[in-house]
Amino acid sequence: MKSLAEVMRTRRSEIVSAWERDPHDESTYVPKLFDDLLASLEHFEGGDEARAGRKIASGLLPQRRGASIAAVLRDLGRLREQIIEVALPAVASAEVRPDGVRFVHAALDECMRDAAVGMENAEAADRERIVAVLGHDLRTPLNAIKLAGALLLADDLTDEQTSFAQKIVRAADRMNRMIGDLLDFAALRAGTLVVDRKRCDIASVTGEVIDELRLAHADRLVAFDAEG
Repeated sequence: MKSLAEVMRTRRSEIVSAWERDPHDESTYVPKLFDDLLASLEHFEGGDEARAGRKIASGLLPQRRGASIAAVLRDLGRLREQIIEVALPAVASAEVRPDGVRFVHAALDECMRDAAVGMENAEAADRERIVAVLGHDLRTPLNAIKLAGALLLADDLTDEQTSFAQKIVRAADRMNRMIGDLLDFAALRAGTLVVDRKRCDIASVTGEVIDELRLAHADRLVAFDAEG
């Protein structure tokens, strides 16, 4: 009686051809994943399905970086379908042992779980890197705006012009704090945030926001009262 790995290896071309959706797009990915599965099956069959699944997933993730989790799980599901089409008749004819089929199912289940978690973690890390880079890059033009506002305040201006220049500087300061909050959020998600709590005047902060709203909507009356 043959092992399932032996049967699958003799029908490798058939399984891979039926599995591939687009040979030009997936020609390097599909055969490699199938060969990883065969190697794990030959090494672990009848043994540690979880370890086999993790081994398959570790080879899968670098090849499918950038793909969606749904696409990867769909591909693994189609691989399972092709293996079942080959394995079930072989089991029915007593050509292979049933435990080989059970092993493949368990190994692919573990591979799917491991791949989903790994890809989700990789996507989260990519998002945090983008947020951090964007936050730092935004500060360069923001500093130029703040400097321009400070230079305006150094000139002899009318009261109205001084008020506008002050709003520019305050808005730049607020945007800088927002960028800081964005970077803090990224650090929080990464587990590296150090919290430094301190008192603040909420009425003053709210007043600054209201001043920006008045500037952006000069045709509207925006009223603000605070107590305490």
